Amino acid sequence: MAGQFRITKTPSWEIRLRAEMDKLSISERKVASCIVADSQAVLGMGISDIARRSGVSDATVVRLCRTLGYKGLKELKIAIAQERQEEGGAGRQDRSVTVQDQPADLKEKVICACMEALQDTMDVLEDDQLKAAIDAMYHAKYIDIFGIGGSAAVGRCAQHNFRKIGIRVNVCSDINQHYLLAERFGPEDVVLGISLSGETEAVCDALERAGSKGATTISISGNRNSRLAKTSKISLVSACSEQMMPGDHTYERSAQLGIVDILYAGVAMKIREEQEE
Repeated sequence: MAGQFRITKTPSWEIRLRAEMDKLSISERKVASCIVADSQAVLGMGISDIARRSGVSDATVVRLCRTLGYKGLKELKIAIAQERQEEGGAGRQDRSVTVQDQPADLKEKVICACMEALQDTMDVLEDDQLKAAIDAMYHAKYIDIFGIGGSAAVGRCAQHNFRKIGIRVNVCSDINQHYLLAERFGPEDVVLGISLSGETEAVCDALERAGSKGATTISISGNRNSRLAKTSKISLVSACSEQMMPGDHTYERSAQLGIVDILYAGVAMKIREEQEE
């Protein structure tokens, strides 16, 4: 498999679909999987055709389209066709790893998938939200980061970087302490919540509590419609279309680390600008 490759852009309709995947019903996920598996074939299919292939009702197909923000299947098919034309019909390769992969295959799959996740995240990140987050973190008296599991690792990376430039920052990965720590925040503080799904209860609760105390809340999640994104004052969204293996989020973490690096660079440059004045 190893050889020449090209980083391609994940279509916006697919980014929308994958962002909503965890919230879809079982029947809606069947339709979503059908569309992602062969979007080219879907262009020549009607609602009943897709429903039959997915093993669901016609109404489920229509409901999924509307969940993604389209009026119906016709509008979704137009979006698919337009983006395929813009990409010259090129699609992405499967970046999941297998037991047959050799080191050269692993090198290409993993590095390409991380690059694709970063590219997709660059496409969906909103500049005004990034600016607001950088400004808030630069002016913050204190920053606390909430994350559990893999998100805690992302938080610790942010802690390491920000401490290098003199920012007071702490990471809380203890689910039992999230609520208590959030109690002490005020208007001069920033609370950053990190969760891929955007639905981690302890992190969402902590941001809601800190926000009620006046702290500026910022989230990094993989779903702009998640509870965490809607709870936070500033929402930073990552995007990733692949998994290294079922249940693994290595590629998604690369995207979130990219956001952390952007925040770090932005705050660091503000500090340098201040020192040079």
